[in-house]
Amino acid sequence: MTGAGFCFAYNKPVFMRVLTVEQMRQVDRLTSTEYGVSGSVLMENAGAAVAELILREFPRQLRTPVLVLAGKGNNGGDGMVAARHLAAAGDTVKLWLTALPVTEDAKAAWTRLRQETPHVEVVFLFDSGAWPRSLSEMRQAGLIVDAILGAGLTQPAQGLEAELIEAMQQSRVPVVAVDLPSGLPGNAQFSSSARPARTPAIVSAQWTVTFTAPKLGHLLGPFADQVGRVRVVNIGTPAVALERPEFKFSVIRRRQTQPYLKPRAPAAHKGKFGHVLLLAGSLGKTGAAALAGKAALKIGSGLVTVATPKSCLPLVAGHSPELMTEPMPETSEGSLAGRWLESGAHAQEWLDRLFYGKTLLALGPGLSQQPETSAAIRHLLSVSPLPWILDADGLNAFSGHVEMLAAMAATIARKRGRLGAILTPHPGEMARLLGTTPAAVENDRLRLALNLAARLHAIVILKGHRTLVAAPDGRVSINISGNPGMAKGGSGDVLTGLLAGLWAQYPDADPFHLAGAAVRLHGVAADFAMHQNTDMTLLASDSIAALPAALRQEMEPEPDLPWEIQ
Repeated sequence: MTGAGFCFAYNKPVFMRVLTVEQMRQVDRLTSTEYGVSGSVLMENAGAAVAELILREFPRQLRTPVLVLAGKGNNGGDGMVAARHLAAAGDTVKLWLTALPVTEDAKAAWTRLRQETPHVEVVFLFDSGAWPRSLSEMRQAGLIVDAILGAGLTQPAQGLEAELIEAMQQSRVPVVAVDLPSGLPGNAQFSSSARPARTPAIVSAQWTVTFTAPKLGHLLGPFADQVGRVRVVNIGTPAVALERPEFKFSVIRRRQTQPYLKPRAPAAHKGKFGHVLLLAGSLGKTGAAALAGKAALKIGSGLVTVATPKSCLPLVAGHSPELMTEPMPETSEGSLAGRWLESGAHAQEWLDRLFYGKTLLALGPGLSQQPETSAAIRHLLSVSPLPWILDADGLNAFSGHVEMLAAMAATIARKRGRLGAILTPHPGEMARLLGTTPAAVENDRLRLALNLAARLHAIVILKGHRTLVAAPDGRVSINISGNPGMAKGGSGDVLTGLLAGLWAQYPDADPFHLAGAAVRLHGVAADFAMHQNTDMTLLASDSIAALPAALRQEMEPEPDLPWEIQ
Protein backbone atom coordinates (compact mmCIF):
# COMPACT_ATOMS: atom_id res chain seq x y z
CA MET A 1 0.00 0.00 0.00
CA THR A 2 2.84 2.39 0.73
CA GLY A 3 4.94 3.66 -2.13
CA ALA A 4 8.70 3.82 -2.28
CA GLY A 5 10.01 6.04 0.45
CA PHE A 6 6.59 6.40 2.08
CA CYS A 7 7.20 7.42 5.67
CA PHE A 8 5.31 9.00 8.57
CA ALA A 9 8.43 9.25 10.77
CA TYR A 10 9.20 12.75 11.95
CA ASN A 11 11.33 14.45 14.56
CA LYS A 12 9.38 16.15 17.34
CA PRO A 13 9.67 19.93 17.08
CA VAL A 14 7.83 22.10 19.56
CA PHE A 15 5.85 23.73 16.75
CA MET A 16 3.80 22.54 13.84
CA ARG A 17 4.85 25.01 11.17
CA VAL A 18 2.21 26.71 9.07
CA LEU A 19 3.53 27.74 5.68
CA THR A 20 2.62 30.14 2.97
CA VAL A 21 2.43 28.72 -0.54
CA GLU A 22 5.78 30.31 -1.38
CA GLN A 23 7.40 28.79 1.70
CA MET A 24 6.02 25.35 0.83
CA ARG A 25 7.59 25.59 -2.62
CA GLN A 26 10.88 26.55 -0.96
CA VAL A 27 10.67 23.50 1.32
CA ASP A 28 9.97 21.21 -1.63
CA ARG A 29 12.98 22.61 -3.49
CA LEU A 30 15.21 22.14 -0.45
CA THR A 31 13.92 18.61 0.03
CA SER A 32 15.00 17.71 -3.50
CA THR A 33 18.21 19.72 -3.87
CA GLU A 34 19.69 19.48 -0.37
CA TYR A 35 18.22 16.25 1.02
CA GLY A 36 17.96 14.17 -2.13
CA VAL A 37 14.26 13.32 -2.00
CA SER A 38 12.92 13.63 -5.52
CA GLY A 39 9.64 15.20 -6.49
CA SER A 40 8.39 11.86 -7.81
CA VAL A 41 8.97 10.24 -4.40
CA LEU A 42 7.13 13.08 -2.68
CA MET A 43 4.22 12.66 -5.13
CA GLU A 44 4.13 8.91 -4.63
CA ASN A 45 4.02 9.29 -0.88
CA ALA A 46 1.36 12.01 -1.08
CA GLY A 47 -0.98 9.97 -3.26
CA ALA A 48 -0.46 6.88 -1.11
CA ALA A 49 -1.38 8.88 1.99
CA VAL A 50 -4.62 10.03 0.37
CA ALA A 51 -5.49 6.45 -0.58
CA GLU A 52 -4.68 5.20 2.92
CA LEU A 53 -7.04 7.70 4.52
CA ILE A 54 -9.84 6.78 2.10
CA LEU A 55 -9.44 3.05 2.73
CA ARG A 56 -9.63 3.62 6.48
CA GLU A 57 -12.27 6.34 6.75
CA PHE A 58 -14.67 5.48 3.90
CA PRO A 59 -15.11 1.69 3.71
CA ARG A 60 -18.86 1.95 3.02
CA GLN A 61 -18.43 4.48 0.21
CA LEU A 62 -15.90 2.20 -1.48
CA ARG A 63 -18.69 -0.22 -2.37
CA THR A 64 -19.55 2.17 -5.19
CA PRO A 65 -17.09 3.76 -7.63
CA VAL A 66 -14.56 6.32 -6.44
CA LEU A 67 -14.34 9.32 -8.73
CA VAL A 68 -10.94 11.06 -8.92
CA LEU A 69 -10.92 14.52 -10.51
CA ALA A 70 -7.40 15.53 -11.49
CA GLY A 71 -5.96 18.71 -12.93
CA LYS A 72 -2.84 19.28 -14.97
CA GLY A 73 -0.36 20.08 -12.20
CA ASN A 74 1.27 18.24 -9.32
CA ASN A 75 -2.01 18.26 -7.39
CA GLY A 76 -3.49 16.23 -10.22
CA GLY A 77 -0.44 13.94 -10.12
CA ASP A 78 -1.09 13.27 -6.43
CA GLY A 79 -4.66 12.38 -7.34
CA MET A 80 -3.52 9.96 -10.06
CA VAL A 81 -1.22 8.19 -7.58
CA ALA A 82 -4.16 7.89 -5.17
CA ALA A 83 -6.30 6.47 -7.99
CA ARG A 84 -3.64 3.87 -8.77
CA HIS A 85 -3.36 2.76 -5.13
CA LEU A 86 -7.13 2.53 -4.71
CA ALA A 87 -7.48 0.51 -7.91
CA ALA A 88 -4.64 -1.79 -6.81
CA ALA A 89 -6.53 -2.36 -3.56
CA GLY A 90 -9.48 -3.66 -5.55
CA ASP A 91 -11.71 -0.60 -5.62
CA THR A 92 -13.55 0.61 -8.70
CA VAL A 93 -11.97 3.92 -9.70
CA LYS A 94 -12.88 6.41 -12.40
CA LEU A 95 -10.46 9.18 -13.31
CA TRP A 96 -11.58 12.45 -14.86
CA LEU A 97 -8.82 14.65 -16.27
CA THR A 98 -9.39 18.35 -16.88
CA ALA A 99 -6.17 18.46 -18.92
CA LEU A 100 -3.20 16.27 -19.71
CA PRO A 101 -0.48 16.53 -17.04
CA VAL A 102 2.12 19.21 -17.67
CA THR A 103 4.70 18.75 -14.89
CA GLU A 104 7.31 16.01 -15.19
CA ASP A 105 6.26 14.32 -11.95
CA ALA A 106 2.59 14.37 -12.92
CA LYS A 107 3.44 12.93 -16.36
CA ALA A 108 5.31 10.09 -14.66
CA ALA A 109 2.33 9.44 -12.36
CA TRP A 110 0.03 9.33 -15.40
CA THR A 111 2.28 6.87 -17.24
CA ARG A 112 2.52 4.57 -14.24
CA LEU A 113 -1.23 4.65 -13.71
CA ARG A 114 -1.88 3.55 -17.31
CA GLN A 115 0.75 0.81 -17.12
CA GLU A 116 -0.11 -0.70 -13.71
CA THR A 117 -3.88 -0.19 -13.53
CA PRO A 118 -5.13 -0.07 -17.10
CA HIS A 119 -8.64 -1.03 -15.92
CA VAL A 120 -9.12 2.46 -14.39
CA GLU A 121 -11.72 4.20 -16.56
CA VAL A 122 -10.46 7.58 -17.78
CA VAL A 123 -12.63 10.44 -19.06
CA PHE A 124 -11.00 13.48 -20.68
CA LEU A 125 -13.12 16.45 -19.71
CA PHE A 126 -11.22 18.84 -21.92
CA ASP A 127 -13.40 17.37 -24.66
CA SER A 128 -16.15 20.00 -24.50
CA GLY A 129 -18.89 17.42 -24.95
CA ALA A 130 -17.74 15.10 -22.18
CA TRP A 131 -18.73 17.13 -19.17
CA PRO A 132 -22.52 17.19 -19.61
CA ARG A 133 -22.54 13.45 -20.31
CA SER A 134 -20.60 12.78 -17.10
CA LEU A 135 -22.71 14.76 -14.63
CA SER A 136 -24.98 11.86 -13.72
CA GLU A 137 -21.93 9.65 -13.05
CA MET A 138 -20.66 12.15 -10.48
CA ARG A 139 -23.90 11.89 -8.56
CA GLN A 140 -23.67 8.10 -8.53
CA ALA A 141 -20.14 7.98 -7.09
CA GLY A 142 -19.58 6.83 -3.53
CA LEU A 143 -16.71 9.24 -2.99
CA ILE A 144 -14.98 12.06 -4.87
CA VAL A 145 -11.24 12.72 -4.66
CA ASP A 146 -10.67 16.39 -5.48
CA ALA A 147 -7.25 16.92 -7.09
CA ILE A 148 -8.11 19.63 -9.59
CA LEU A 149 -6.45 22.79 -8.28
CA GLY A 150 -3.52 23.07 -5.89
CA ALA A 151 -2.34 25.49 -3.23
CA GLY A 152 -0.97 28.11 -5.60
CA LEU A 153 -4.33 29.53 -6.61
CA THR A 154 -4.28 33.35 -6.60
CA GLN A 155 -7.61 34.07 -8.24
CA PRO A 156 -11.03 32.39 -8.12
CA ALA A 157 -11.59 29.25 -10.16
CA GLN A 158 -13.09 29.86 -13.57
CA GLY A 159 -14.41 27.93 -16.55
CA LEU A 160 -14.48 24.14 -16.43
CA GLU A 161 -12.82 23.99 -12.98
CA ALA A 162 -15.48 26.27 -11.49
CA GLU A 163 -18.24 24.19 -13.11
CA LEU A 164 -16.80 20.98 -11.67
CA ILE A 165 -16.54 22.55 -8.21
CA GLU A 166 -20.15 23.69 -8.33
CA ALA A 167 -21.21 20.22 -9.50
CA MET A 168 -19.35 18.59 -6.61
CA GLN A 169 -21.16 20.89 -4.20
CA GLN A 170 -24.52 20.01 -5.67
CA SER A 171 -23.87 16.26 -5.83
CA ARG A 172 -23.73 15.88 -2.02
CA VAL A 173 -21.16 13.10 -2.51
CA PRO A 174 -18.44 13.05 0.20
CA VAL A 175 -15.22 14.71 -0.93
CA VAL A 176 -11.62 14.08 0.09
CA ALA A 177 -9.45 16.99 -1.04
CA VAL A 178 -5.81 16.61 -1.99
CA ASP A 179 -3.68 19.28 -0.27
CA LEU A 180 -6.43 21.94 -0.35
CA PRO A 181 -10.02 21.93 -1.58
CA SER A 182 -10.04 23.18 -5.17
CA GLY A 183 -10.77 26.90 -5.37
CA LEU A 184 -9.41 27.63 -1.86
CA PRO A 185 -6.49 30.12 -1.83
CA GLY A 186 -3.51 28.56 -0.11
CA ASN A 187 -2.51 31.86 1.49
CA ALA A 188 -5.99 32.30 3.02
CA GLN A 189 -6.99 35.14 0.70
CA PHE A 190 -7.01 35.84 -3.00
CA SER A 191 -4.67 38.57 -4.16
CA SER A 192 -6.11 42.06 -3.71
CA SER A 193 -6.50 42.45 -7.47
CA ALA A 194 -8.45 39.19 -7.75
CA ARG A 195 -10.87 39.35 -4.83
CA PRO A 196 -14.19 38.09 -6.13
CA ALA A 197 -17.30 40.24 -6.25
CA ARG A 198 -19.36 37.20 -5.31
CA THR A 199 -18.72 34.00 -3.38
CA PRO A 200 -16.08 32.03 -5.31
CA ALA A 201 -16.43 28.39 -6.26
CA ILE A 202 -14.66 26.37 -3.53
CA VAL A 203 -15.05 22.67 -2.76
CA SER A 204 -16.44 21.77 0.67
CA ALA A 205 -14.50 18.70 1.75
CA GLN A 206 -15.18 16.19 4.50
CA TRP A 207 -11.45 15.53 4.73
CA THR A 208 -8.38 17.29 3.40
CA VAL A 209 -5.06 15.45 3.26
CA THR A 210 -2.19 17.91 3.17
CA PHE A 211 1.53 17.30 3.12
CA THR A 212 4.50 18.28 5.30
CA ALA A 213 2.79 21.26 6.97
CA PRO A 214 -0.60 22.97 6.95
CA LYS A 215 -0.95 26.08 4.79
CA LEU A 216 -2.47 29.35 5.92
CA GLY A 217 -5.59 28.58 3.88
CA HIS A 218 -6.32 25.50 6.00
CA LEU A 219 -6.64 27.62 9.13
CA LEU A 220 -7.40 31.24 8.29
CA GLY A 221 -9.51 33.25 5.90
CA PRO A 222 -13.23 33.40 5.19
CA PHE A 223 -13.36 29.94 3.57
CA ALA A 224 -11.22 27.88 5.94
CA ASP A 225 -14.25 26.01 7.26
CA GLN A 226 -14.53 24.24 3.89
CA VAL A 227 -11.45 22.08 4.51
CA GLY A 228 -13.31 19.68 6.84
CA ARG A 229 -10.96 17.60 8.96
CA VAL A 230 -7.34 18.08 7.96
CA ARG A 231 -4.74 15.34 8.11
CA VAL A 232 -1.14 16.56 7.94
CA VAL A 233 1.24 13.82 6.76
CA ASN A 234 4.96 13.77 6.25
CA ILE A 235 5.82 12.56 2.75
CA GLY A 236 9.59 12.48 3.12
CA THR A 237 10.55 16.05 3.94
CA PRO A 238 13.14 16.15 6.76
CA ALA A 239 12.00 18.10 9.81
CA VAL A 240 15.11 20.29 9.57
CA ALA A 241 13.79 21.74 6.31
CA LEU A 242 10.97 23.36 8.26
CA GLU A 243 13.13 24.85 10.99
CA ARG A 244 14.16 27.98 9.13
CA PRO A 245 14.17 31.42 10.80
CA GLU A 246 11.96 32.95 8.13
CA PHE A 247 9.19 30.44 8.84
CA LYS A 248 7.43 32.30 11.64
CA PHE A 249 3.91 30.85 11.63
CA SER A 250 2.96 27.78 13.66
CA VAL A 251 0.11 25.87 15.26
CA ILE A 252 0.13 25.79 19.06
CA ARG A 253 0.79 22.21 20.14
CA ARG A 254 0.71 20.31 23.39
CA ARG A 255 4.49 20.52 23.67
CA GLN A 256 4.13 24.30 23.99
CA THR A 257 2.02 23.95 27.16
CA GLN A 258 4.07 21.28 28.89
CA PRO A 259 6.91 23.52 30.16
CA TYR A 260 4.31 25.32 32.29
CA LEU A 261 2.79 22.17 33.78
CA LYS A 262 5.76 20.74 35.67
CA PRO A 263 5.16 18.93 38.98
CA ARG A 264 5.85 21.04 42.05
CA ALA A 265 8.54 20.36 44.60
CA PRO A 266 7.36 18.86 47.92
CA ALA A 267 8.58 21.96 49.78
CA ALA A 268 6.80 24.41 47.48
CA HIS A 269 4.77 27.23 49.01
CA LYS A 270 2.43 29.90 47.67
CA GLY A 271 5.16 32.53 47.55
CA LYS A 272 6.92 30.62 44.81
CA PHE A 273 4.04 30.83 42.32
CA GLY A 274 3.50 34.50 41.89
CA HIS A 275 0.96 37.09 42.96
CA VAL A 276 -1.51 38.41 40.37
CA LEU A 277 -2.95 41.89 40.79
CA LEU A 278 -6.22 41.90 38.87
CA LEU A 279 -7.90 45.27 38.37
CA ALA A 280 -11.42 44.39 37.30
CA GLY A 281 -15.16 44.75 37.85
CA SER A 282 -17.80 47.43 38.18
CA LEU A 283 -21.41 47.53 39.30
CA GLY A 284 -23.24 44.92 37.22
CA LYS A 285 -19.99 43.36 35.96
CA THR A 286 -18.53 41.73 39.03
CA GLY A 287 -18.74 38.32 37.36
CA ALA A 288 -15.97 39.30 34.95
CA ALA A 289 -13.62 40.02 37.85
CA ALA A 290 -14.59 36.83 39.64
CA LEU A 291 -14.11 34.61 36.57
CA ALA A 292 -10.70 36.07 35.79
CA GLY A 293 -9.58 35.80 39.41
CA LYS A 294 -10.76 32.24 39.84
CA ALA A 295 -9.12 31.17 36.56
CA ALA A 296 -5.80 32.65 37.70
CA LEU A 297 -5.99 30.65 40.93
CA LYS A 298 -7.10 27.47 39.20
CA ILE A 299 -4.16 27.53 36.78
CA GLY A 300 -1.83 27.73 39.76
CA SER A 301 -1.02 31.30 40.77
CA GLY A 302 0.04 31.35 44.40
CA LEU A 303 -1.97 34.47 45.24
CA VAL A 304 -4.56 36.59 43.44
CA THR A 305 -5.70 40.01 44.61
CA VAL A 306 -8.72 41.49 42.85
CA ALA A 307 -8.75 45.28 43.07
CA THR A 308 -12.33 46.35 42.43
CA PRO A 309 -14.65 49.28 43.25
CA LYS A 310 -15.46 49.05 46.94
CA SER A 311 -19.19 48.44 46.51
CA CYS A 312 -18.37 45.49 44.25
CA LEU A 313 -15.95 43.88 46.67
CA PRO A 314 -18.46 41.67 48.60
CA LEU A 315 -19.87 40.29 45.35
CA VAL A 316 -16.44 39.43 43.94
CA ALA A 317 -15.25 37.90 47.21
CA GLY A 318 -18.43 35.83 47.42
CA HIS A 319 -17.62 34.02 44.21
CA SER A 320 -14.45 32.40 45.53
CA PRO A 321 -13.15 32.53 49.11
CA GLU A 322 -9.58 31.99 47.94
CA LEU A 323 -9.47 35.39 46.26
CA MET A 324 -8.01 38.34 48.11
CA THR A 325 -9.60 41.71 47.42
CA GLU A 326 -8.63 45.36 47.51
CA PRO A 327 -11.33 48.06 47.59
CA MET A 328 -10.86 50.81 44.99
CA PRO A 329 -12.40 54.30 44.96
CA GLU A 330 -15.50 54.38 42.81
CA THR A 331 -17.65 56.73 40.78
CA SER A 332 -21.34 57.28 41.42
CA GLU A 333 -22.00 54.63 38.75
CA GLY A 334 -20.02 52.00 40.68
CA SER A 335 -16.95 51.96 38.44
CA LEU A 336 -13.30 52.74 39.12
CA ALA A 337 -12.86 56.42 40.02
CA GLY A 338 -9.99 58.51 38.72
CA ARG A 339 -10.11 61.86 40.50
CA TRP A 340 -8.39 60.51 43.62
CA LEU A 341 -5.32 59.91 41.50
CA GLU A 342 -4.89 63.68 41.29
CA SER A 343 -4.15 63.91 45.01
CA GLY A 344 -0.41 63.73 44.44
CA ALA A 345 1.90 62.11 46.96
CA HIS A 346 -0.91 60.46 48.92
CA ALA A 347 -2.23 58.71 45.81
CA GLN A 348 1.25 57.57 44.80
CA GLU A 349 1.89 56.17 48.25
CA TRP A 350 -1.38 54.24 48.04
CA LEU A 351 -0.48 52.90 44.59
CA ASP A 352 2.96 51.85 45.77
CA ARG A 353 1.30 49.73 48.45
CA LEU A 354 -1.11 48.30 45.86
CA PHE A 355 1.70 47.24 43.53
CA TYR A 356 4.07 46.06 46.26
CA GLY A 357 4.77 42.32 46.24
CA LYS A 358 2.78 41.68 43.09
CA THR A 359 4.21 39.83 40.10
CA LEU A 360 2.08 41.30 37.33
CA LEU A 361 -0.97 43.43 36.64
CA ALA A 362 -3.98 42.15 34.69
CA LEU A 363 -6.33 44.97 33.90
CA GLY A 364 -9.68 45.30 32.19
CA PRO A 365 -12.43 42.70 32.70
CA GLY A 366 -15.72 44.41 33.53
CA LEU A 367 -14.24 47.83 34.38
CA SER A 368 -16.79 49.73 32.23
CA GLN A 369 -16.23 52.49 29.70
CA GLN A 370 -17.09 55.44 31.94
CA PRO A 371 -14.84 58.36 30.88
CA GLU A 372 -13.43 58.82 34.38
CA THR A 373 -12.73 55.08 34.61
CA SER A 374 -10.96 55.09 31.26
CA ALA A 375 -8.77 57.98 32.39
CA ALA A 376 -7.95 56.10 35.59
CA ILE A 377 -6.98 53.01 33.60
CA ARG A 378 -4.57 55.02 31.47
CA HIS A 379 -2.98 56.60 34.55
CA LEU A 380 -2.63 53.31 36.43
CA LEU A 381 -0.94 51.64 33.49
CA SER A 382 1.41 54.58 33.06
CA VAL A 383 2.70 54.29 36.64
CA SER A 384 2.65 50.51 37.00
CA PRO A 385 6.09 48.99 37.63
CA LEU A 386 4.70 45.55 36.75
CA PRO A 387 4.42 43.71 33.44
CA TRP A 388 0.81 43.86 32.36
CA ILE A 389 -2.04 42.16 30.53
CA LEU A 390 -4.64 44.46 28.98
CA ASP A 391 -8.10 43.12 28.21
CA ALA A 392 -11.69 44.24 27.63
CA ASP A 393 -12.37 47.73 28.99
CA GLY A 394 -8.66 48.16 29.62
CA LEU A 395 -8.25 48.03 25.86
CA ASN A 396 -11.28 50.23 25.26
CA ALA A 397 -9.69 52.92 27.43
CA PHE A 398 -7.01 53.34 24.75
CA SER A 399 -9.34 53.83 21.80
CA GLY A 400 -7.85 56.89 20.13
CA HIS A 401 -4.74 56.62 22.34
CA VAL A 402 -2.74 53.87 20.61
CA GLU A 403 0.51 55.84 20.62
CA MET A 404 0.17 56.35 24.37
CA LEU A 405 -0.28 52.61 24.74
CA ALA A 406 2.79 51.99 22.60
CA ALA A 407 4.87 54.27 24.82
CA MET A 408 3.72 52.39 27.93
CA ALA A 409 4.56 49.03 26.41
CA ALA A 410 8.00 50.30 25.41
CA THR A 411 8.60 51.63 28.93
CA ILE A 412 7.83 48.36 30.65
CA ALA A 413 9.96 46.47 28.10
CA ARG A 414 12.92 48.73 28.90
CA LYS A 415 12.44 48.22 32.63
CA ARG A 416 12.33 44.43 32.27
CA GLY A 417 14.85 44.04 29.48
CA ARG A 418 12.28 41.98 27.53
CA LEU A 419 8.67 42.22 26.45
CA GLY A 420 6.36 43.13 29.29
CA ALA A 421 2.94 43.67 27.75
CA ILE A 422 0.23 41.36 26.42
CA LEU A 423 -3.02 42.56 24.82
CA THR A 424 -6.04 40.29 24.39
CA PRO A 425 -8.57 42.02 22.07
CA HIS A 426 -11.56 40.42 20.40
CA PRO A 427 -12.38 41.83 16.93
CA GLY A 428 -14.61 44.59 18.35
CA GLU A 429 -11.94 45.81 20.75
CA MET A 430 -9.30 45.53 18.04
CA ALA A 431 -11.49 47.61 15.74
CA ARG A 432 -11.90 50.33 18.37
CA LEU A 433 -8.15 50.46 18.92
CA LEU A 434 -7.43 50.76 15.21
CA GLY A 435 -10.36 53.02 14.30
CA THR A 436 -11.91 50.50 11.93
CA THR A 437 -14.78 47.97 11.95
CA PRO A 438 -15.00 44.44 13.36
CA ALA A 439 -15.72 43.15 9.84
CA ALA A 440 -12.51 44.74 8.55
CA VAL A 441 -10.59 43.07 11.38
CA GLU A 442 -12.11 39.67 10.63
CA ASN A 443 -11.22 40.00 6.96
CA ASP A 444 -7.54 40.70 7.67
CA ARG A 445 -6.81 39.12 11.04
CA LEU A 446 -3.26 37.96 10.45
CA ARG A 447 -1.90 41.19 9.00
CA LEU A 448 -3.61 43.44 11.55
CA ALA A 449 -2.46 41.34 14.52
CA LEU A 450 1.13 41.39 13.28
CA ASN A 451 1.04 45.12 12.58
CA LEU A 452 -0.35 45.95 16.03
CA ALA A 453 2.19 43.72 17.79
CA ALA A 454 5.02 45.46 15.95
CA ARG A 455 3.56 48.91 16.51
CA LEU A 456 3.09 48.40 20.25
CA HIS A 457 6.13 46.19 20.87
CA ALA A 458 3.81 43.80 22.68
CA ILE A 459 2.23 40.39 22.33
CA VAL A 460 -1.21 40.62 20.72
CA ILE A 461 -3.75 37.83 21.22
CA LEU A 462 -6.49 38.39 18.65
CA LYS A 463 -9.33 36.24 19.94
CA GLY A 464 -11.93 34.42 17.88
CA HIS A 465 -12.09 31.28 15.77
CA ARG A 466 -8.44 30.31 15.31
CA THR A 467 -7.16 32.78 17.92
CA LEU A 468 -3.87 34.34 16.84
CA VAL A 469 -0.90 35.08 19.09
CA ALA A 470 1.34 37.64 17.36
CA ALA A 471 4.78 38.88 18.43
CA PRO A 472 6.63 42.05 17.35
CA ASP A 473 9.29 39.97 15.55
CA GLY A 474 6.73 38.49 13.16
CA ARG A 475 6.06 35.19 14.91
CA VAL A 476 2.45 34.04 14.96
CA SER A 477 0.93 31.04 16.74
CA ILE A 478 -2.49 29.81 15.60
CA ASN A 479 -4.75 28.03 18.07
CA ILE A 480 -6.82 25.04 16.99
CA SER A 481 -8.36 24.07 20.33
CA GLY A 482 -11.77 25.22 21.49
CA ASN A 483 -15.33 25.11 20.17
CA PRO A 484 -18.32 27.34 19.33
CA GLY A 485 -19.66 27.01 22.89
CA MET A 486 -17.01 29.52 23.92
CA ALA A 487 -18.90 32.26 22.05
CA LYS A 488 -20.46 33.49 25.25
CA GLY A 489 -19.87 36.24 27.80
CA GLY A 490 -17.09 35.52 30.26
CA SER A 491 -14.85 33.42 28.00
CA GLY A 492 -12.40 36.27 27.50
CA ASP A 493 -12.27 36.91 31.24
CA VAL A 494 -11.30 33.29 31.84
CA LEU A 495 -8.50 33.58 29.28
CA THR A 496 -7.19 36.71 31.01
CA GLY A 497 -7.10 34.84 34.29
CA LEU A 498 -5.36 31.80 32.82
CA LEU A 499 -2.79 34.00 31.14
CA ALA A 500 -2.16 35.99 34.32
CA GLY A 501 -1.90 32.86 36.45
CA LEU A 502 0.67 31.27 34.14
CA TRP A 503 2.72 34.43 33.78
CA ALA A 504 2.78 34.94 37.54
CA GLN A 505 4.33 31.48 37.94
CA TYR A 506 6.81 31.91 35.08
CA PRO A 507 7.65 35.64 35.01
CA ASP A 508 10.88 35.07 33.05
CA ALA A 509 9.27 33.00 30.28
CA ASP A 510 9.01 34.23 26.70
CA PRO A 511 5.59 35.94 26.75
CA PHE A 512 4.92 34.73 23.20
CA HIS A 513 5.25 31.06 24.11
CA LEU A 514 3.44 31.54 27.39
CA ALA A 515 0.53 33.36 25.74
CA GLY A 516 0.19 30.53 23.24
CA ALA A 517 0.11 27.99 26.05
CA ALA A 518 -2.65 29.89 27.88
CA VAL A 519 -4.73 30.18 24.73
CA ARG A 520 -4.41 26.48 23.97
CA LEU A 521 -5.21 25.42 27.54
CA HIS A 522 -8.31 27.61 27.51
CA GLY A 523 -9.57 25.88 24.38
CA VAL A 524 -8.68 22.38 25.59
CA ALA A 525 -10.54 23.02 28.85
CA ALA A 526 -13.58 24.17 26.90
CA ASP A 527 -13.38 21.03 24.77
CA PHE A 528 -13.41 18.88 27.90
CA ALA A 529 -16.33 20.91 29.26
CA MET A 530 -18.27 20.04 26.12
CA HIS A 531 -18.44 16.42 27.32
CA GLN A 532 -21.24 17.50 29.67
CA ASN A 533 -22.58 20.34 27.53
CA THR A 534 -23.62 21.47 24.09
CA ASP A 535 -22.63 24.54 22.10
CA MET A 536 -25.66 26.26 23.58
CA THR A 537 -25.22 25.32 27.24
CA LEU A 538 -21.47 25.76 27.73
CA LEU A 539 -20.61 28.51 30.23
CA ALA A 540 -17.30 30.22 30.80
CA SER A 541 -17.21 28.83 34.34
CA ASP A 542 -17.53 25.29 32.93
CA SER A 543 -14.13 25.76 31.30
CA ILE A 544 -12.59 26.59 34.67
CA ALA A 545 -14.15 23.47 36.18
CA ALA A 546 -12.80 21.33 33.32
CA LEU A 547 -9.26 22.69 33.66
CA PRO A 548 -7.92 19.74 35.75
CA ALA A 549 -8.90 17.25 33.04
CA ALA A 550 -7.36 19.49 30.39
CA LEU A 551 -4.07 19.75 32.29
CA ARG A 552 -3.90 16.00 32.82
CA GLN A 553 -4.23 15.45 29.08
CA GLU A 554 -1.67 18.12 28.24
CA MET A 555 0.88 16.48 30.53
CA GLU A 556 0.74 13.30 28.45
CA PRO A 557 3.14 12.83 25.50
CA GLU A 558 1.83 14.27 22.28
CA PRO A 559 0.92 11.75 19.57
CA ASP A 560 3.27 11.51 16.60
CA LEU A 561 2.33 12.24 13.04
CA PRO A 562 -0.04 12.19 11.29
CA TRP A 563 -1.56 15.25 12.93
CA GLU A 564 -5.18 16.10 12.53
CA ILE A 565 -6.86 19.49 12.69
CA GLN A 566 -10.60 19.61 13.29
